[in-house]
Amino acid sequence: MTAEDWIQKFSLEPLPEEGGWFCRTFTGSAGDNERAGSSSIYALFTSDQFSALHRLDADEVFCYHAGDAFRILKLENSGQGKIYHLGLDLAKDQTPQVAFPRGCWFGGKPEGGKYGYTLLSAVVAPEFQWKSFELGDRKELQERFPDWADEIEALTRE
Repeated sequence: MTAEDWIQKFSLEPLPEEGGWFCRTFTGSAGDNERAGSSSIYALFTSDQFSALHRLDADEVFCYHAGDAFRILKLENSGQGKIYHLGLDLAKDQTPQVAFPRGCWFGGKPEGGKYGYTLLSAVVAPEFQWKSFELGDRKELQERFPDWADEIEALTRE
């Protein structure tokens, strides 16, 4: 399938601020007074798009489904950073899912290859709400994580 096939199949819409395409697939039962216990989306990124560095006040897990591997930068509050490769080729150090604890910064992009896109799911607990979404500021993140300045440049919209 092509990226356009997935977009049509799941009626994906542009994902504001972060980038890519998405549709919500699930909202869990009641959590606290303000939001459900969890939610999930399909997200698709083409080779010319990326998931901009962002953080949430909730935990999030990315799960790989189809297309090219997805390269993710995770920046932790401790000042440490790590690159993950979301995919199914374990011999190439890929992993089918990556978890992001609340408050850490993360973003990524397709690694390129024969498909030109990556399809994944994102599961957020408690439920995702836009008021809990914070888009990363390039300058601030580069000052805080200088060892990752080039990666931050590629994953922010300034």
